[in-house]
Amino acid sequence: MPLEPEAVEPVAEQKAVYPELIERLRKAGATEVSSLDYSKSGMDVDAQVTPQSLCAVASILKHGHFSLETLVGVDRQPEFEVLYLFKADNEGPRVKLRAKTDRETATLPTLTNVYGGADWYEREVFDMFGVNFIDHPHLRPLLLPHFTKFHPLRKDFHGAPIVIPEDTVEIPELDVQAATKLGQSTGLRSDFFLNMGPQHPSTHGVLRILLHVEGETILGGRCHLGYSHRGTEKLAEKKQYVQFLPYTDRMDYLSPLNYNWGFARLLETATGIESTPRAEVLRVIMCELSRIASHLVWLGTYLLDLGAITPFLYCFEDRERILTIFERATGQRMTTSYIVAGGVRNDVYSTFSLEISELMRDMRKRLVEYDKLVIGNEIFLMRTDKVGIISPELAIEYGVSGPCLRGSGVDYDARRDEPYCELYKELEWKVPFETGGDCLSRSRVRMAELEQSVNLVEQALLKLEDGPVRSKVPKIFKVPAGEYYSVTEGPRGIIGWYLIADGSQIPYRLKVRVPSFANLQTVEQLMPGTRVADVVSILGSLDVIIPEIDR
Repeated sequence: MPLEPEAVEPVAEQKAVYPELIERLRKAGATEVSSLDYSKSGMDVDAQVTPQSLCAVASILKHGHFSLETLVGVDRQPEFEVLYLFKADNEGPRVKLRAKTDRETATLPTLTNVYGGADWYEREVFDMFGVNFIDHPHLRPLLLPHFTKFHPLRKDFHGAPIVIPEDTVEIPELDVQAATKLGQSTGLRSDFFLNMGPQHPSTHGVLRILLHVEGETILGGRCHLGYSHRGTEKLAEKKQYVQFLPYTDRMDYLSPLNYNWGFARLLETATGIESTPRAEVLRVIMCELSRIASHLVWLGTYLLDLGAITPFLYCFEDRERILTIFERATGQRMTTSYIVAGGVRNDVYSTFSLEISELMRDMRKRLVEYDKLVIGNEIFLMRTDKVGIISPELAIEYGVSGPCLRGSGVDYDARRDEPYCELYKELEWKVPFETGGDCLSRSRVRMAELEQSVNLVEQALLKLEDGPVRSKVPKIFKVPAGEYYSVTEGPRGIIGWYLIADGSQIPYRLKVRVPSFANLQTVEQLMPGTRVADVVSILGSLDVIIPEIDR
């Protein structure tokens, strides 16, 4: 049964929210369990767990249909702390588990036996902090080279050279038991290892996938990340809050405005600053245009991956008109840095509304053409129907979000279920979702989202009234000490910002939860039994941005 929150009472000793959930966590071994004010912290429940009780408490959450959204490593000096962030279905609560370990041993039990999606998250914490996760099936660096001897997000790390050993060999990391079995009967083996990437147009970025194949059939595969790792979260600890805004653009270069908004919302939540009404409307317009532009790139490049050239040209023609509007409004086509704490950086130009109205009118005609040209195409259907099926259970276990989650029949969208802008409540729109879980279902969701974004933009234009575009913010921008979490819905899914502030102008720790990270992790589960050509279709249907993953 879904857990219903009790009404929050405005008294000194606030009554516990989600008391049934809190009691379950306590019985499973959690300590110091408390309810939080979601409007201020972005979380509903906070619980301390011991290493011995971590898996038991996480199992309670999994049985309650909570997904593991991300892990946040923190160097508390002298100990390490790992935060596990969970989200329930739809409008359910957000839960944070805290597990501590001393600096000398730096060990915690793995959660991979409870949540398969903990695999990459634990490897990232191992990478950046050196925390070992006992019984992890494949604990080795994820974003750094395997020969790296340092952990960048430790507070005592201030830079070190990367020395490549002369005898470095890239050894296949796959479980070769299946290959061994192939030769047991005849003494012959017909399997081999095949590199897809890191320079490959269908990987949509610098991604290497090591495939274990027999003929055209894939026996297994493993993703290799980190080729474009820039240490963004480490940079955040060296920059003032206002200085960090341009770095948010570079994570997802196809939808920088949604990252701008997420970071601005985080700062507004932490400081109590409110955006102006005109700025809120501009935010919705710009971010929905950004969603349309991003989906157009997905559509064009996906069809290009599958062998069709014409849709790519059409999609980029439409996208070019959107980027021209961005350039005139923000000064930049892609790295906008436009949405800031308190509103937007500057007002728009005089013909802004007219140009967008004409664009949306033309887009409606285009959407009909795209539907006939792509979704109704026989070859497209053969390449996507019943290929790469992500079940609802797999999607929740791996923390999948966005169109990939809704394509698996899970009806969740942060714009509706955790609205970070009141305008999303006022406008008429629907959250598209499909139940097939395959490449075709994910494609249909994005095509439907294009139409819904057009609806949102047209309605928002009617609410664009005169007024200031930014509220007053302090010249010296500081965030009160505390922990804050803020989520927004990007074109690829949930963008989460977890901030630990110490009251200064610089974050103590800033963790960015990117949607492509969790979405891509499912590929290793989907590949076995498919064919090499299907990998191209599956990757394209996930719409991942590799620099977003690497950060």
